Amino acid sequence: MALTHRSFSNLNNENYERLEFLGDSVLSFLISEYLYKAYLNEDEGVLSKTRAYIVSESSLCESIKELNISQFIRLGKSEQLNECVQVSILADIYESILAAIFLDSGMQESRNFVVKTLKDKLDETICNKNFSDNKTKLQEVIFAKFSKEVEYKIINESGPDHNKQFTAVVECDHKILGQGVGRSKKEAEQMAASEALSSTNFANF
Repeated sequence: MALTHRSFSNLNNENYERLEFLGDSVLSFLISEYLYKAYLNEDEGVLSKTRAYIVSESSLCESIKELNISQFIRLGKSEQLNECVQVSILADIYESILAAIFLDSGMQESRNFVVKTLKDKLDETICNKNFSDNKTKLQEVIFAKFSKEVEYKIINESGPDHNKQFTAVVECDHKILGQGVGRSKKEAEQMAASEALSSTNFANF
């Protein structure tokens, strides 16, 4: 169930959506607990920024890829070729797997999974204060090159209330520079900025 997307099965008891809902809360707690105990001298602001970065779609997507389980995820044909959606799906899968571990084996095994898969990234992020903010980076690049402002638009909203998915685009002078998907409007905008930064869309702006 933890590896089954709703495009493969629309039945709640046969896809990962309910597990992902639970895993989101378990993950937030375990990361908060780890940071609180491991970094006694850091203030609440640094801890919050670190947690927000680690639970972002791009971060969880990277972590689930390292487990080499993508070939076991059950997707409908409509989702298999959509690279933008893939990031969101892989992030959800991380949380659904965590929830499955929690339900099957309890909190300690869940804690072991989070530490094994995220500890290095957590430590690197908080030690280097590397809180990725792609929106700020993109605006700096665009302003330095063209002295212009960028604008974000939410172009699509889907999914149930407990598991919303937003699609955002970032534009400059009515030209689309990037598109992103996230579980909040802010995360979708960050993903759109990330795509713009990694592409050559604004090279010849």
